[in-house]
Amino acid sequence: MFCLRSLLLSIPLALLASLAQAQEDIRKPQIFEENLVTVKATVSAIDHDTRMVTLTGEDGEEVDFLAGEEIRNLDQVEVGDTVTAQFYQSVAVEVRKPEGSMRVEGTAGGGRAEAGEKPRANYMEEITVVAVVQSIDRDNQSVVLKGIGESGIGLETVHVANPANLENVEVGDQVVITYLEALAISVEEGS
Repeated sequence: MFCLRSLLLSIPLALLASLAQAQEDIRKPQIFEENLVTVKATVSAIDHDTRMVTLTGEDGEEVDFLAGEEIRNLDQVEVGDTVTAQFYQSVAVEVRKPEGSMRVEGTAGGGRAEAGEKPRANYMEEITVVAVVQSIDRDNQSVVLKGIGESGIGLETVHVANPANLENVEVGDQVVITYLEALAISVEEGS
């Protein structure tokens, strides 16, 4: 009799556990967008003494600029060389159950050519913001987020373009927004 009672009690507990697991498995929205732009130009004129450089884009448009002292190895650049610039941006948004506190974090870094190499440089910056959903207005497709901004803790109303992204979002959820941008510039010998 004791075994039967234990078995009967364990069935509802197992059902409750599976129901709780199913609730946890409900997917919170995640969004990821990225963009990469590549621009190439040819060095059409260069004055190493004044550091003035003229670049001609693939569309034939010319741009003159003064190459600052931070551009190492300018003497390696010659007319006909190709300058390639790549600009990358991405944004990731994840809604999740609360983990930790609201915050803003950032990292940045970069590098440039070693002495004697053709000029090149890269720079990357990443910013992550963790905010909390204060309220949800499904009729107007918007949420109010509480987060840390330039003037301390504040509220920001955000329009949600796709109403499906509001499914499974609850007041108190955290929204993690990660923005990344990177720039890489290189000079290659012309053909």
